[in-house]
Amino acid sequence: MQRVFNIDKKLKNKYLKEWAKTQDGYKIRRFTAIFLKVLGGVIFLGLSLLFGCLTYGTDVFATALLSGIGLGFGFGCIPFFIGQSIGIKAVLKCGRPFSIEEKESILIADEGIEFRYHDVETPFEMSVSVYQILREDVRVIAVDDATHVATIIGRGNMTVYHDIATKKIDWTRSQRRFYEDSQMKILLAYGNNDELIQKLKNYALLK
Repeated sequence: MQRVFNIDKKLKNKYLKEWAKTQDGYKIRRFTAIFLKVLGGVIFLGLSLLFGCLTYGTDVFATALLSGIGLGFGFGCIPFFIGQSIGIKAVLKCGRPFSIEEKESILIADEGIEFRYHDVETPFEMSVSVYQILREDVRVIAVDDATHVATIIGRGNMTVYHDIATKKIDWTRSQRRFYEDSQMKILLAYGNNDELIQKLKNYALLK
């Protein structure tokens, strides 16, 4: 009996951020991003208030205030958007390998498990990476409920296709070798997620 589970993008974004927070380097990147965004806000408010206070009660108050707001916005945007970029990149970098995967799906069958995804770093739009492992080659499936990550340990194989429709194989990127203790990590953020998690937890036990 086969069962296919497709990724839930909203749930993945949530779990991806949680996973990134557990990785080395995330905190310093996050702190830097927040600092720069706050600095941008301080510059905006500071220049606006400065121009306003210096000209309060004069004929040029309105003009000066608008100038201060314009300058504050212009200068404040620089650190703010740099911080915004650093924050986004923090999740992308620390969220690996899950942050470079999209269009994921998992097929669970009596014979084995198949995990498919598109690698966003490949230049081929139709490329698909396919991880497969037979039931008898599964040693352990460990599910970490805290990080929402399943780790499949066993002798699987990975085939990368330039174009899944034509079955054109990318032989260079299909060289990864799996042994009895090799690991494949999967972020568990799918439709019918509870059912998927239970199936994975039971899978190795039912060999």
